[in-house]
Amino acid sequence: MGQVLVTGAGGFIGSHLCEALVRSGVSVQALVHAGSGLGWLEDLPAEIRSELEIISGDVLEPETLRKWVVGKDQIFHLVNLQLKDSILHTHRFIDTHVTGTLNLLHAALSQDCQVIHASTSAVYGAPLYLPIDEKHPLQGSSPYLASKVAADMLAESFYRSFQLNLNVVRFFPLFGPRQSETSLLPWILEQVLDPLIEQVILPSLQASLDLSPVDNAVSALLAVAQAQLAGETLDFGMGQEISLSELASRTLALCEVSKPILEGPVLGLDQKIYTHFSCDLTKVRRLLNWQPPLDLEQGLKSTVAWYQATSRSQA
Repeated sequence: MGQVLVTGAGGFIGSHLCEALVRSGVSVQALVHAGSGLGWLEDLPAEIRSELEIISGDVLEPETLRKWVVGKDQIFHLVNLQLKDSILHTHRFIDTHVTGTLNLLHAALSQDCQVIHASTSAVYGAPLYLPIDEKHPLQGSSPYLASKVAADMLAESFYRSFQLNLNVVRFFPLFGPRQSETSLLPWILEQVLDPLIEQVILPSLQASLDLSPVDNAVSALLAVAQAQLAGETLDFGMGQEISLSELASRTLALCEVSKPILEGPVLGLDQKIYTHFSCDLTKVRRLLNWQPPLDLEQGLKSTVAWYQATSRSQA
């Protein structure tokens, strides 16, 4: 890789990708949303952040986008708004996910570069079969997911219509440092680490999902960039499920905390939970020879350590 543009660079996945790219010696232009600060880029070590060319702007500015893509070898399109706001701000989601993606795709057409469009397994909705593969039907079951489905379809259409060197990459649920507090593991950790909370409440004890460390997502993005498999849509996960009760149990053990785990109504969890949800890795194994580099336990240990350190620093 040579010159790289990362949109959504201040987000959860974006900040980890930018860090990995810099450590690999790649020249990175990191786009953060104007008016939103640096996001999680602020959390990066100073020696990493200083190597980034951080630009502030908006994917809704097509003229500026065209300037930013000049000379780029790869564009990682990671812009993503939070699910919890989609009901109240539907137009904003359509603008950012659909129009913003369209602007970026048009800009990329003028350059001989690869676009890697990041998406989510949530676009598959309630599974019609398991494990879920890339042929599973898409379901826009909320304004957020409808905008993500539309963005994915737009991206794929630019390969079919204009032969744009493009991949759609869908991640099954992720976890790791710098994740939104309304995501599953941070939400569990908050209950585990707060001494005033006496129990861990889950929406279901039996429900399970395919959960991966964010470092695996970075590995997947880099593998796709190196493979140059234009037109392919690829799903990434662990290829195995863990129940919510087992996840909570492991988290309690790593934190050396003892609390009962109960099922009940929950507030503040920004993630749809299905009875079962798992990823079929057959395609990425065949085309990329890709395997998850980190297992669940390794990811949990590093994530718990980060949250414990962050909690102490904020105390």
